Amino acid sequence: MVGVVAGAAGAVEADDGRRIAVATLGPIAVAPEYQGRGIGSALIGRFKEAAARLGFAAVLLCGDPDYYCGRGFSAAERYGIRTGDGMYADALLVCELYAGALAGAAGRYVEDGIYEVDLDAAARFDRDFPAAEVLSGTPSQRRFERLSAMRRKA
Repeated sequence: MVGVVAGAAGAVEADDGRRIAVATLGPIAVAPEYQGRGIGSALIGRFKEAAARLGFAAVLLCGDPDYYCGRGFSAAERYGIRTGDGMYADALLVCELYAGALAGAAGRYVEDGIYEVDLDAAARFDRDFPAAEVLSGTPSQRRFERLSAMRRKA
């Protein structure tokens, strides 16, 4: 295995009262020695195909616009879609799965509860595996932290 993508169901709770089913993409990872070969793009493409087959209107994610906008995503703010706490975020990106899927979808994006991590439970789970080096402060992590902080009131 050289790459992996995961996702979950989410929703846009539109200001007009509709609840629009969307798929949340992430996390996605490709082993460093295989990056730059189109594997990440292929994983994203397959994820979008599966999400469309399952009836989702769009795929949303939190990620780097420099990477994802070249793969069919655009700023969620373009559709009036905000974070769960009502903010516009540069890292919140969306890809409609069919034309007009998000017409009039202005509202709040709500992730599945699976993304709420209990850090103590995760640490206990990790103890069952061989020790691994924990990397922090990598250039990509620092960039994502900067992007995640780029939020503004709607």
